[in-house]
Amino acid sequence: MKKFKLLIIDDLPENISLMTNILKDDYEIVVANSAHLGLELAKKDPKVDLILLDIVMPQIDGYEVCKILKSHVCTQDIPVIFLTILDEASDVEKGFLSGGVDYVTKPFEPSILKARVKTHCILASQKKELKRFNHSLEALVVERTKELEQANLQVERLARQAALGDVIAMIAHQWKQPISVISMAVNYVLSDIELGQLNPEETQREMQNIIKQIDHMTSTIDNFRNFFKPNKEKQIVNVIEFFDCLRDLMRAVLSHYGIDLTIEFNGVETLEIYKNELLQVVINLINNAKDAIVSNGIQNGKITIKLHKLNNGVNVEICDNGGGILESVAEKLTEAYVTTKGDKEGTGLGLYMSKMIVQKHLQGTLDWYNQNGGACFCITIPQ
Repeated sequence: MKKFKLLIIDDLPENISLMTNILKDDYEIVVANSAHLGLELAKKDPKVDLILLDIVMPQIDGYEVCKILKSHVCTQDIPVIFLTILDEASDVEKGFLSGGVDYVTKPFEPSILKARVKTHCILASQKKELKRFNHSLEALVVERTKELEQANLQVERLARQAALGDVIAMIAHQWKQPISVISMAVNYVLSDIELGQLNPEETQREMQNIIKQIDHMTSTIDNFRNFFKPNKEKQIVNVIEFFDCLRDLMRAVLSHYGIDLTIEFNGVETLEIYKNELLQVVINLINNAKDAIVSNGIQNGKITIKLHKLNNGVNVEICDNGGGILESVAEKLTEAYVTTKGDKEGTGLGLYMSKMIVQKHLQGTLDWYNQNGGACFCITIPQ
């Protein structure tokens, strides 16, 4: 077992000799017969575990030496026991105020000297071990924090990819009708050409129809262009215009499945929000409601959005008649990779991403519950 190292600083050789004889069997001992030499040895030797320091010395007394030791990073953690013939309360207090941990009065009682040296060596060792543990723990926390941040970034990327898939699906639904109309118009014109019955007026009308449909498809792209671009500033948004935009984005996909979307404003006229963030969350929740209605084979599917004023904000409630949330997943629904859909149909990232957006960007909350054969999601936004 490694011996503790002691540094004895005393200007009297007989005191050094006495303490060395008492402690040499149990400790590695270094001695200094002056304050200056003691300070030099303490700074040079990083392995000193404890300093035994005489108070009454020429040039610099022990109190001043202790203060110097405590002012340097390399020596400030070394415990100091004062060696003194002074045992007045004021002298003891002065020793503790200068940084000492204990004192031993002269003439030395060997058993007391040994006991106090042993106690403070053990305490110092434990403090060093605790400090090393704290440093390693801090390093581990930093490392794990970085890993968690990277994991969250990866989850966010996956969530956005999953949401992008929903957007592409919505664009496909939006484009299905105009592409069909364009196809019919082109076939009509080609048929007239083959039959030699090309009518300039009819052809112009069909070309105008094609241009109209292309304009509609272009506007669809414009609507989705900034879907994933975070707003830098909050906006005062007219709720009717906001939800008209939402209807335009969702109309084709909801009508394809025969789902009715109803919006009740209940006197709410404006919202101060990051517009695109709220739009992304609401579309996510509507898509989930649509999927629940379709997967459960619900006829006459309904999705209702209700706005309510609160004392310190607004509540946006989105309810459906899609069968509700399973109790087995209800409590952990917004955790990453938790999904109510099959593994092939859901990533479990949509609601996780929605909760993150509501909390981090909208400074609000996202809650959910079952009601009347369906699920309700409530977004509370402070205003």
